[in-house]
Amino acid sequence: MARYLIEATATPQTYAAMVKNPQDRAEAIRAMYARFGWRLESYFFGVGTGKHYSVFECDEPLDATTIEALWIAAWAPGSVTSMTITQVLTSAEMVEALKKAGDMGYRPPS
Repeated sequence: MARYLIEATATPQTYAAMVKNPQDRAEAIRAMYARFGWRLESYFFGVGTGKHYSVFECDEPLDATTIEALWIAAWAPGSVTSMTITQVLTSAEMVEALKKAGDMGYRPPS
């Protein structure tokens, strides 16, 4: 299972449209993700930042073209000025990564 955190900064026009037509954007995001078999875990707005945050999960990690398509889909209509998409790990997954790191035998420069 792969999880992603999206942090997007909305444009003033996006907020103006939402003021005119208040709506639960999580439902629109949930429906979009569901089209691809992804599941929205959480959706938040940053107080005083103009930022939106969503966490979603999918069965397999996304490839680069899918990540880029997701970015373009939000950016092209002018809804956001910036967006980052970051794959995130749970605490348990991080423990597994730490164990693997210990087995890699990396030696720093001397």
